[in-house]
Amino acid sequence: SVPNVTWTNNIEGYTATLDMKVLSADAGSHVDTIAAIFTNGEHTFSAKIPYRYTIKPAVLAAKVNDVSREYGEDNPNFNVSFSGFVGEENESVFTTMPTASTIATKTSNAGDYPISISGGSATNYEFVYEPGTLTITKAPLSAKVKDAQKVYGEQNPTFSIEYDGLK
Repeated sequence: SVPNVTWTNNIEGYTATLDMKVLSADAGSHVDTIAAIFTNGEHTFSAKIPYRYTIKPAVLAAKVNDVSREYGEDNPNFNVSFSGFVGEENESVFTTMPTASTIATKTSNAGDYPISISGGSATNYEFVYEPGTLTITKAPLSAKVKDAQKVYGEQNPTFSIEYDGLK
């Protein structure tokens, strides 16, 4: 929206109005020329006034949602939630979508790993990043001794183990 401007009319006997429609609504430093219309009931004149102003970007929080997976699986997609949009704006205002990543790989040990986020840009927003956590859980593993046979009186055979769940 058009910024609120504080100003003083120093021309006695005249009322003044400013045409602020030319002002930018985007964040950044601007110099625009605004029209001031002065009137005293009989006479009206206008003046062009240079106006310098700065609009600060809104703060937009980008948070990576925590996720988990089993050891040996691919990393899941990382979802990012945003808070702080102005009005009805949404992700369509991004010039660059932020990206989330982790150092954890398919073979990383069970445990917690940080998910970092960076790289987002939008004309009217300053990004604040909130990292998430990837929790890698232990994969289930079962072991079973394979059946074996022997003849009475002979040495026991060599037993072998069958594993289910190795990644």
